[in-house]
Amino acid sequence: MKTLKITAEWILDTYPMYVSADGNGIVTIITAFISDARWIELALNSLNIYYESYEMVDDDSEYYELGWEIDIEDIKDICPNLYKDWQRLNSMSSTNPN
Repeated sequence: MKTLKITAEWILDTYPMYVSADGNGIVTIITAFISDARWIELALNSLNIYYESYEMVDDDSEYYELGWEIDIEDIKDICPNLYKDWQRLNSMSSTNPN
């Protein structure tokens, strides 16, 4: 049997999720799927970084959303490729571009 090596960076770069940046260095990851949320949370926990998580439920539409907020700088050294992508996203969202 072949062994697979799955990294946190691969999960955060590959799994289907909505990623947005606020222009001030904070990225928000959102998914509506519990199965994806488990992988996302596993990846974030394995990076050993601080993040805030939340759940939103709309009883009328039965919409369920899980989200995480992360400081982009916290992944700079441990996920360099993802850092570049998220930093670019953050720059595009910035109200005060450098």
